[in-house]
Amino acid sequence: MLATLLAAMGFAGCNSEKEDIATVSYSSVAVEGFSLAADDSVLANLDSVFFTIDLNNALIFNADSLPVGTDVSKLVVKVNTTSVGGVELIVPRPGMTDSVYNYLANQHDSIDFSHGPVTLRITSQDRMLTRDYRVSVNVHLIQPDSLSWNLTQQSPLPTTLTAPTVARAVEFGGKTVVVSADAAGNACVATADNPSDRWTTASATLPAGADVMSLAAGADALYMTTASGELYTAADAAGPWTPTGALMNTVYGVAGTKVLGARLDGSVWKLVTYPASTETEAPAAFPVGETSQLLVYTTSWSDRPTAIMAGGRTADGGMTGDTWAWDGEHWACINNAKNRLPACLGPALVPYFAYKTSTNWQVSRESVILAIGGQLGLGLQARTVYISWDRGITWLRAPQSMQLPADMSIGSSQSAIVADTKISRAERPVTQWDCPYIYLIGGFTHDGKVFPDIRRAVINRLSFKPLY
Repeated sequence: MLATLLAAMGFAGCNSEKEDIATVSYSSVAVEGFSLAADDSVLANLDSVFFTIDLNNALIFNADSLPVGTDVSKLVVKVNTTSVGGVELIVPRPGMTDSVYNYLANQHDSIDFSHGPVTLRITSQDRMLTRDYRVSVNVHLIQPDSLSWNLTQQSPLPTTLTAPTVARAVEFGGKTVVVSADAAGNACVATADNPSDRWTTASATLPAGADVMSLAAGADALYMTTASGELYTAADAAGPWTPTGALMNTVYGVAGTKVLGARLDGSVWKLVTYPASTETEAPAAFPVGETSQLLVYTTSWSDRPTAIMAGGRTADGGMTGDTWAWDGEHWACINNAKNRLPACLGPALVPYFAYKTSTNWQVSRESVILAIGGQLGLGLQARTVYISWDRGITWLRAPQSMQLPADMSIGSSQSAIVADTKISRAERPVTQWDCPYIYLIGGFTHDGKVFPDIRRAVINRLSFKPLY
């Protein structure tokens, strides 16, 4: 037994020794730092651009690409090394012999990165080892923070109805569910794992007088009210639908385990929930219909979900642009009076992302809410996109790069669905990644007809292949 153990140890020792001999140490040719020299004629704060040095794969690159149009044909570089024998930059020149620059002899030569990656060759002080690094100065080819709408590949509203008059979409059971109906009371339900996938359609049996635009989804049930205010529930949008016994003329949505809505009691609107809790009279400025869909999120400072909605029609028939939040027990208007949405009906609130760029051109991703579309009145559609960085407290006009294309129509009361779509490109090391697309489904055109297409958008930067 001892002999066997000693033999195994000897074998392991031999393997370890061979591995040590085969291992090459690149410490004598390591690049410890890489940057660009300041040049305001090229780009402000150019010397602050951060470069990643991948010593394992001999790659040097700026993960946050420079703005579109940045001229990288004459850049002075700074290379930090320790006790090396040679530093050369080998610059490709299409159709010509590559240019070779001796960095140790002249550290102020301008390097042309416009024809692609440059080779940085480091030679050890004893001249026994040389290593080539691939240096890339990445520049965006398109505006990275533009909200891009692919208008040439629109999908039609998923329905079997010839002339639908109403359509509403929700996320339920891990799928996107679209319910549509026509003037004769025929109804269709369409489902898909992702709005970009193939849809499965079926006929639906809805409650008599169903208000399709009231469709809302909870964790394990769907809800819909009727023209007479009877609240129904179902486990499948196709039916059967069962009365809950509750009365709601308006359904805002579901937050946690509660359906939030409003009930008209004579001439007074009351804020109600299902299951029932204490009813309160709606404030005069509170929207009693045609609001955005309800957005629900959780925070680190509360164990109860918070929900917000914006826009809508008030009890006196007017329109509002206020944002209201539900904290699990009460409603409150949360927006800054000076920076709120314009008064409109049915804006689409989209939980999404936007980017901030620091002075050293590093980019950070932030969670935001976008407000897209809606009706301003007199048949006018809201074409300005608004953005909130603080969950609906302050609304600002979104950057021009996120505004709607001039030739794009937009609707009101559209359902906003954000769904990850797999993007595949045969490039290593990353060949596939999730990209969150915005889908606007259903709602109405400026003249009150059902919106015929699914609109799809993405921030360009999210569709770029990750650099890792």
